[in-house]
This record gives sequence, C-alpha cells and structure tokens, in this order.
Amino acid sequence: MIKRFALVLLACGIVLAAAPLSARAQDDYDPTILLFTCDWTEVTLDELESGEGTATLAWHIAHVADGQRVALHTYRGRAWVPIETPDPLPPVGELTVPLAAPGNFGPLTFRISVVDRADAILDERAVIIPFSMEWLDALEPAIESFTTPVQSLAASVLASGGARVEVTWAVRDRHPLTALTFSQVLTDNQSQNIELPREHLWVPSRGTGLVAPVLPASGNEVRLRLALVHVISGEVLDEALVTLPVIGMAMPPTPTPLVEVTVTPMDAPTSPRDLVIQTECADGPTGQPPRGWATGPGIPSPDGLRLVYSANPVGAAQLIIANADGSGQIAVPAPDSSLPLGIRPRWSPDSQRIAFANITLSPPGGTIYVVKADGTDLRRIASYAGAFDDLTWSDDARQLFYTSGEVTGSGDNQESVNYQVYVITADGLGSPSVYTEGCAIYQRAAP
Repeated sequence: MIKRFALVLLACGIVLAAAPLSARAQDDYDPTILLFTCDWTEVTLDELESGEGTATLAWHIAHVADGQRVALHTYRGRAWVPIETPDPLPPVGELTVPLAAPGNFGPLTFRISVVDRADAILDERAVIIPFSMEWLDALEPAIESFTTPVQSLAASVLASGGARVEVTWAVRDRHPLTALTFSQVLTDNQSQNIELPREHLWVPSRGTGLVAPVLPASGNEVRLRLALVHVISGEVLDEALVTLPVIGMAMPPTPTPLVEVTVTPMDAPTSPRDLVIQTECADGPTGQPPRGWATGPGIPSPDGLRLVYSANPVGAAQLIIANADGSGQIAVPAPDSSLPLGIRPRWSPDSQRIAFANITLSPPGGTIYVVKADGTDLRRIASYAGAFDDLTWSDDARQLFYTSGEVTGSGDNQESVNYQVYVITADGLGSPSVYTEGCAIYQRAAP
C-alpha cells in the first residue's frame, strides 16, 4: 500500500513538473522550421530554361508568434529573390511555384525563413535541387543558331564606336558550367570582346541582345563570334560566326576637346597646342630622326620630374625611364629585342605614360606600345608601315595619333606611299581608324 502511494506521488510529480515545460514551449521557444521539402529531386538546365515546369514546396514550422511571418525565396543571379506568395503564409502548408533558371552556374535553390517585424531572420532552411547526373553524362553541347537581322555595317559608325548589332542565339544540351561569349575576330586572328556591360556573367541559352563591334584595322568585313566555353577548363565546346560586310569609308573622328587640329606642312606656322601634320611625303622623312640601332636623347616629361630615352645596343634595345637628374633608372626591354626602338618616345600630357615604337628596318614599319611611367602595364597598341615613326597623344591622354603607309618595291626601289594618320584609344582595347592623310605628325608644345 505504501509502495503504491509512493508511485502515485511520483506520477503526480512528473505531471506537475511537465506543466511548466509545456507553458515554456508556448511562450519562450523561437520559431523552428521542422520540415521544408520540394517534390523535385533532380532537374536539367533545359527544364529550368523552358519556363514550363512547376515545383511544389511543403513546410512545417513550429512556434510562429504574432509579429512574425513566413517568407519564401529562390537564389537567382547573386542574391535571394522573393517568391510571389499569398500573404500571410501559414506556418504549415504547401505552395506550387514556377520553375525558372537561376541565372548563374549553380543548381535550383529555394529558401524558407521566419522573420520578425524588422525582417531579421529568426530561422531559415534551404533546399537544393541538383542537376541530373544522367542528363549531365549524356550532354552533347552545340550552338543551334547565331543570327542577326543586320545586313551590313557602315565604316563611319564603326569608327565612331557607336555601332550596335542585334544578335539572336540558341544553344542546346548546355552544361551548367558553360558561358556564352561574344567577340569579334580581327584580321590577325586575334579576338576582341564586343559585349556591352551587364550585371551577371551568366547568359541564357536562348536570347536576343546587342553587341558593339569595332572597325577592323584592315579588310572590309566584320566577323562576329559566339563561343560556348567551359568556365573552369576554358575549353571551347562550340562556336559560330556571323560575317557582315563593311560599307563606305570611315569619317575622321571628332577631335578631342582642347586639341586644335590643322593639316599643314610641318614647317608652317601654327599656334601652340596645334596638331601638326606633314602632307608632302614624296621626298621621304625629311627632318625625321634616324632609324636603326641609334640611342636617342633624353626626353623630359611634361611635369619636368622625369625623362625617358631609347637605348639601342644591337639585340638588347631598352627604354630607360629615370628621374630628371638621371637617378632611379627603370629599364623596359624592347618587346622584340631583335629590333631597335624608335628614338622619340612620347610622354602623355599628364606625365603618367609613355608611348614608343619597336621598329622594323626592312620593310620599314613598327609596333606602338604604351607603358606606365613606373615601367609597368606594357600594352600593345597598334602596328604600322613606313619610315615615318611618328606618334603623339591627345590632350586628354585618351587617344594616340600615328602615321602608317604602304611599302612598295624592294631593295633600292623600296618606298613608302599613301601615308595616313590614324587615331586609336590609348588603352590598347580599341581598333585604329583613319583620321586624315599625312606622313608625319606631332603636337607642338605651348611656349
């Protein structure tokens, strides 16, 4: 009897002890997500990009109090994007939502969260729907189409940098870790990025957009290329080309502000800051510096703090940059050490960069480079033909002007003719365009 009474007391004690625990569960516990599921266990990129599928999300959340709400998001691009839902969402429920490509290189991802009045997250859970491995193994990526309604491009528009071409593309069996790149194939089989700025690296497998081609240095066509590239290995899985004819001639670009341009013989009087162009070229480079393995004079920077000169020992040409007193020398080896440097490198107006030429002797010509005043960031700008190794900067240091001609004949009968002045952006990212006729050019400094 005593033993039975003790058991009853023990049972009562357990009940009494449980009572405050039950009260605490209702009043003190934070919201807790017990379950969050999706009826899809795997997916393909084609299914996501089709825009035709739906997914059913289900959840069970305990202890959601007044002033707290349930929110659903999907990860798109580089951020969590809210899913349109009834308001409020119940703590226990399910919802069918459309499937959509995440706009990045990852799988489909959903998130459920409980937030307070200040939108602070109190609990959250994510579900990731992986890509089907069977589908990945069977992929044979290919560009189905790459087209444009444009029939031709005007040279003057290309030269101005304002050309825009609408292109349409479609890719099938695309691997999630691939990117679509749009470029222009240049005449030397190099390529240039012609994509306009966009927020994300990812480009949909099907779409229409604009690209910005440039005027080719030679030839009369623009070749646009779409490539499907594996983003980790860099392997090009497929590519397609669109070729457009270039019509007309490039008009001279509008001069850079603060530069007064005159086309006049070199010895004609000009006002300070004029861009002076020599048009009488038949007698060769009159007054031009020698071409060969000759060391040039020191040329001071516009701010007077530094100087630069070409040192041309045979086979080891260097551009030497130094302080105005000759100290702190920096040697920049010629990009092609088997060729000399032109002896007249040019400082940018802000004294921050130097343009110079690595010249060829036969046939005459060269390649123009720009380097920072500390010897870094060497960039190839353009190549040219002829014996006039002339170049100069615009006043705002954004452009370079240089001359190039045509080399005809050989030996003693070799000559340079049909000289023109070209202009190109000084960052090395653009293509040159014809500015005017002329064989020698310089910008006369202010007195």
